[in-house]
Amino acid sequence: MHFTLHGKRAERMMNISDRFDHRLRQASLILYAVSTLLVIVAANVPGWNDRFERMSLNVLSLSGLLCLLAVKRFPWHRFHRNLFLIMTVSSAGIVALVVHFTGGSKSPFNAYFFLMVIFCALYYTRAIAVAAGALITLVSLLPLADPDSSSSAVLFHVVLAVSYIAAVWAGTIMAAELVSRERVRQRLEADLTEIRELRDGLARRTAQLEVVHDVGKAIAAVLAPEALYRTLVHTMYTSAHFGDVSVFVPTETDAKLELVATVSGHGSPDAFDAEPMASNVPDVVTRAAATHQPSYSTQARHGTPSLVRPELAVPIVAGQELLGVLAVSASNSRSFDATDATTLEAVADYAATALQNAHAHVLLTREATTDALTGLRNHRGLIERMDSEIERAERFGHALSLLYFDIDRFKDINDTYGHEVGDAVLQQITRLALSVLRSIDTLGRYGGEEFVVLLPETDADAALQSAERLRQAVTDHAFAVDLEIELQTTVSIGVATYPADGASRRTLLRSADGALYRAKRLGRNQVRTAIEHETPKEPARRFDAVAGERLSGGLR
Repeated sequence: MHFTLHGKRAERMMNISDRFDHRLRQASLILYAVSTLLVIVAANVPGWNDRFERMSLNVLSLSGLLCLLAVKRFPWHRFHRNLFLIMTVSSAGIVALVVHFTGGSKSPFNAYFFLMVIFCALYYTRAIAVAAGALITLVSLLPLADPDSSSSAVLFHVVLAVSYIAAVWAGTIMAAELVSRERVRQRLEADLTEIRELRDGLARRTAQLEVVHDVGKAIAAVLAPEALYRTLVHTMYTSAHFGDVSVFVPTETDAKLELVATVSGHGSPDAFDAEPMASNVPDVVTRAAATHQPSYSTQARHGTPSLVRPELAVPIVAGQELLGVLAVSASNSRSFDATDATTLEAVADYAATALQNAHAHVLLTREATTDALTGLRNHRGLIERMDSEIERAERFGHALSLLYFDIDRFKDINDTYGHEVGDAVLQQITRLALSVLRSIDTLGRYGGEEFVVLLPETDADAALQSAERLRQAVTDHAFAVDLEIELQTTVSIGVATYPADGASRRTLLRSADGALYRAKRLGRNQVRTAIEHETPKEPARRFDAVAGERLSGGLR
């Protein structure tokens, strides 16, 4: 508001000045036009002058016309001092006209031609004009020293001296006013320029704050780090209109920086899952990471031999921990300044908080879906993965099989050797199963000594082969718990395939669980499939029977 009021006041003063200049310009035009017209008439009427006077007056008339064109052609605020040149020419024309009508070379008004000297001197400095006027006035008063001078001559010379003094006085006042007005105009223009710069700076700062708000709003609800990186660079690119926006993060192994997301020119963020590119990380990013301070590029815009060419890099820091580096380059020829660094620091603070939240969410999700003993997916994690695999199989029409197995007589191991040995057996079976299964398979601990394996894109025959390999690997393995204990154990496995044995997670698990019960009942250490139903009611009996076994320790 303060800037607005001062700006309006300055503009109002400028408008008043322009109106005064306009009126002065109109008055000058009228005065010079009339004087020039009179000179032209006097110079061209036959019998009013001789040939020499006619030529002189025509030259003065032409000069007057040129002055009129100059006044009309050029802006008045650039023409202030030139007014005295126009006055010089115009006064010459007027005096010449008066002299012509009052006797020509014998006219007493010939002395007034010295007014041109005064006006011409005012074009340069007032001091010169005052000196010239004083000298001319002194010369005009010299005839008064003659005792033979008539009273009319004395009066004429007094009037002449007063005229010179008046011309100097009026000219110096006019010159002082013009100089003062010019200074006022320059000061007003300087104030307006400053106000415009302040206004532009305020608008730029407002835009920068809007960028911070947009970025903070966009990344606040993102809980996956990879998605957060992409959202950050995309929002920065679309809101702030940078040329390039990139995010570098330290790797978990050796803390080297790697590029994880960038957007350049086309507005579509690209994510990078490549090996760390420490050798290609720009120097400006490395400096920001090392100093935990904003860093500006010292290289030419197109001179950095790397994937991206950032010109300003700001660290993303939480406490003393470096979470990443946000790097940008300008989309035009302007350079970054302190306000840009401040804006990026504010964005980096938002990003640091969002990254902490995302990492905490990932950790909590991992803990909620991971078995602490084996590191496998727990019951909840298996349910989530099973739902997603069934949805994927249904969408693409792919096969999906499930292995449900547990350790035979595991209760006897716990009762005989203790729960620590039982935990060791569970861990060794986990490693053994992972070594047998494919990388795309999912192994999870369903509960107790029960495990579930999800086999994507695997039909019933392939699933049966996988189950047999697993069973054989456990049978052949010697479980060496410590130097004193080495034992053997086996597993029983039930196999079910989607959608033949179940079109939902619940029915698929029920079918695999029924097959597992049959393997237990038929002697353990074997693989059974869900299609080997003895009676339609057998799966229901399986759940009842298993419930009883878990209470009594029968088949387990």
